[in-house]
Amino acid sequence: MHLTMETKEKKIKISALIDFGCTHMTIAADIVQREKLPTEKIKTTMEIYNSDRTRNKYRKIKEVVPITLEVGGHTEQINAVVSGITETDIFLGYD
Repeated sequence: MHLTMETKEKKIKISALIDFGCTHMTIAADIVQREKLPTEKIKTTMEIYNSDRTRNKYRKIKEVVPITLEVGGHTEQINAVVSGITETDIFLGYD
């Protein structure tokens, strides 16, 4: 699925995967670095695991990207956690 993501500085098209096993909206660290997206540190870090229960290469969530997602005319404000996902730009979790 493709959607539009907007930060305070820019608007970009990204690919997304709906993942009902994902507890938080998750954005790939690669796209955060490539697009120079602004991040915010979180107060309490969270451990992160992959779907096969192995530790994610990022080990802990330390920051989020505040973004606005737009899909089919619907917009939603979210804080996506930054992680080492590689399958897509963003996982749409159930938070």
